[in-house]
Amino acid sequence: MTPTELRTARTELGLSAQAFARLIGVHDGRTVRRWEHGEAPIPGLLPLYLDLRLMLQDVLQTVPLIAYHPELLEKAEKMLSLPTKRRLQA
Repeated sequence: MTPTELRTARTELGLSAQAFARLIGVHDGRTVRRWEHGEAPIPGLLPLYLDLRLMLQDVLQTVPLIAYHPELLEKAEKMLSLPTKRRLQA
């Protein structure tokens, strides 16, 4: 994943650099911006996480049944959460 692709994916998710940093468990938005400007290497699992997150977003937009089953949305979001940096860097 290139720095430009990272920024595109983040903006498609509708997240600021700071919000994205909180979501993936890094210190702050400056880290994300360094990745996006090519000043630091993008962690190995981040591209996979973003691909999965974007696919889930697409599915949720095309499956209106989710609106009737909010527990499915909650389960899907839990499956994609990354609570620690260790998981991201694995």
